Amino acid sequence: MDIKNHEVARLKRDEMPLHITLHTNELLALAENSDNKIDYSDIAETTDEQWSDAVRGKFY
Repeated sequence: MDIKNHEVARLKRDEMPLHITLHTNELLALAENSDNKIDYSDIAETTDEQWSDAVRGKFY
C-alpha cells in the first residue's frame, strides 16, 4: 500500500457527518456532569493492597 497517494479527509465542524455530531454532543453532555453523578455500583472496589504492585509506565 502506497501511503503517499492517500489524502487526509478534511472536514469543517459544520460539515461533520450526523453520527459524529451526535457523538460529540453526547460527550460534551457527559463532560458537564460532576463526578459524584457517576454510578460505580456495578464495579468492584479495589484495595490499596491490589495497587501495591502497580508500576507506572510498564506497558509503554
